[in-house]
Order: sequence, then structure tokens, then C-alpha cells
Amino acid sequence: MSHFEKVVQAKPDSIFGVQETYKRALATYKALPKDHPDAAPEKLPISLVIGAYRTAEGQPWVLPVVAEVEREMVGKENHEYLEMAGHVGFRNAAQKLMFGRNFPEVATIQTLSGTGALSIGFNFFARHTNIRHVLLSDPTWGNHFTVAQTAGLTTGTYPYYNSQHNSVKFEEMLQCLRTCDPNTLVVLHPSAHNPTGMDLTMEQWAQLAELFTARRTLVPFFDSAYQGYASGDLDADVAAVRLFTDHGLQVVVSQSFSKNMGLYGERVGALHVKCDSVDEKDRVLSQLAALARATYSNPPSYGARIASTILSDPARFEQWKGCLDTMTSRLKGMRHALLAALERRHVPGSWNHITVQQGMFSYTGLTAPQVAYMAEHHKIFLLPSGRMSIAGLTPANVERVAAAMEDAVTHAPVAH
Repeated sequence: MSHFEKVVQAKPDSIFGVQETYKRALATYKALPKDHPDAAPEKLPISLVIGAYRTAEGQPWVLPVVAEVEREMVGKENHEYLEMAGHVGFRNAAQKLMFGRNFPEVATIQTLSGTGALSIGFNFFARHTNIRHVLLSDPTWGNHFTVAQTAGLTTGTYPYYNSQHNSVKFEEMLQCLRTCDPNTLVVLHPSAHNPTGMDLTMEQWAQLAELFTARRTLVPFFDSAYQGYASGDLDADVAAVRLFTDHGLQVVVSQSFSKNMGLYGERVGALHVKCDSVDEKDRVLSQLAALARATYSNPPSYGARIASTILSDPARFEQWKGCLDTMTSRLKGMRHALLAALERRHVPGSWNHITVQQGMFSYTGLTAPQVAYMAEHHKIFLLPSGRMSIAGLTPANVERVAAAMEDAVTHAPVAH
């Protein structure tokens, strides 16, 4: 008998599973004879699934500042282990980028991008505090549930998105957080809310900061995956984090450089835990490093050295901000192009929320049957929730996407 006889097949990942379906459709398309009717350029499958920046030609983009730093690094960097907490220069620079300055009482550890920061953070709370529960926005990035539950924490949700009005259920959110159990982690998105793209105003963040100040048994855990990549402003995209810090709150932040530096595969991130004293910080940092040791021992150095160079060199930093402007401007432009195409076609429904939302994604309002219809009849792939990666839109395909949305809204089965 095999030791693995009772192992069951894991469910496909909610995001990468759809992407695999797209890849199969693309492979089928490429295998068609050139004279086949379905081999026409307008039948090329389109993925609006994965959250990764693409150029106006639909191609991956290595940021010029990243490429220049890489060329300078060739042959000059060794491959020795980093310390368990990670690259010191990167950690200090990442902390300053997040908080606007360095805090002696903030414990910062380099992580395997944002997901690694969430994992280390959730495991830290499960093992070293009396917190056992996490509240997540409804909806949120699906992996939040998996990472929290794998760490041994229970999960729940707080109201967030009103699908009928494409707005935030702020009063319901406040009421939930006023009455939820104490000793709870609350995961917040400081900008470019994933998956809806609908963010709180600074006035609403100020009300939340007051609530957390009054209920200090709640711990705000910010998941910052899009700093500088949401609005194009590095400071504005984390203004909520700094507001909470100014209130003297013990904030926790997971920070990713996957999107804003295009370092997706290098897994560059950080976890920040703001403590009440330097002594407390030292003890927290020691336990974060111990968790890293038990998980992956030492973080990878290559991407951290790239990020550290960009963040620490004023000229490189300005060049990076120019790259951020390029990316955010293209995404905003494609939002307006899609809205204009839908309006020209008089597609039933209101679509203004596409340009109100910001960041990588749009919660389009398309239903699961409509999404399935687009995949079947047009080979255009989105998540069943209707979440669209705006980065997948290009000047060459936006009209086709709008036409497919019109067809789906008009002819797809009604959702029950």
C-alpha cells in the first residue's frame, strides 16, 4: 500500500486555475493550421486573469531601472547567505518607503514577497500572541483565507463591497468592526483594493483610525501590494498606514515589490511590525527570524539587492518613479478606453465604476455565467467573480473585449 493512497487532488487555485484554462486554449489556437477559420488574429485567446503588468503590445516589461541595476551587478555580487532577517540595506529602505522614515521600534524582516509576509505574520500571531482570528474584507484576495487558515487562524469577513452600487459598504464595515470579537487581526488594503479596486477615502480612513484607537484589542494588518502602482504616488498609496502610525497604533504591514518593481519571480517583500519600544521590537524580530529559519532559513538575495539599490540611490529612485508613472498611466488609459468602447456600444448597465476604481484590477460587475460565456464564445478569460486584470487590455484588444462584454451581457444565461 502506498503512503500516499489517501491523498486527494487539491482544488485548482482560483486564479492560476483559470490561467491554465487560458493556456490550453492558447496552445490549441497555435496548433491550428494557418488557413483554419479559428486561427484568425481576432480569435487569439486573451487572458485578463493574472495581476502582472503588460505593455501596450501585451508583453512583459522589465523596468529600465531594474535592467540597468542588473547590468551593474553582473560579476560584482557574491552568492553568500543573507542573515535570517534578510538584507539590511533593503530592510531599512523598505521600512522608510512604507512609513516615510525609519522607526527604531519597528521590526522589519525580508520576506518571500507579500504572500511570504502574510504567512510569517499570521504564523507569528498564532504562535506568540493571544490572537486566533482574522477578519478579511468581503470580497478579498482568495489566498488571504488559505494563508491565514494554514497558519492555524480562523477567518471571517467584514462587509466591504456593494455590488449593486459599486461602492464601499463603509457604515456596515464600521459597525462590524465596532462589535466584532476583541483580539482579532483585521486585514486592510491601503490602496488598490484587491479584487474590487474600490478604495476608502482619507476621511473614511480617519474614522477607522479612531475606531482602532478606541478598540486597541483589534490589530490592523495592512496588505500593501501596490505602493506607487495604484495612484502613481508612493506616499498617497500608503497614507492610511502612516495615518494609523501617527495615531500610535501597533500596525502590521506586508509589503510587496512584485508589482511596483516588476520583480514578480524574485519574491521581494517585507513584513513590518510596529511595537511600543525598542526592547519589544528586538524580541518580536527574533521570533520573526526564527519563523523564517524554520520555513526557508534565509531569504533570496538577488531581488533584494536590486530593490535596495533602487531605493537607496536618489537618481535610481527618481528613475523608478518615472517607471511607475509609465505603468499607472497606461492602466488608467485602458480603463478609460474600455469605458468609452462600452459606451459607444450602448452596453446595458452602468460602467462608470471601471474608471472610479484604481490599480491592477476592475470588479466589472459581470456575473459568473457572463464570464463563462465570454470564455466559451470569445476565448476571453476573467475570474468567475468578474474581476478583470486591466493590465491585460491593450489598444489592439480593448474593442474586442468590449464587444465580447456586450454579447455576454445580452445573451449569456441569467445568474441564479
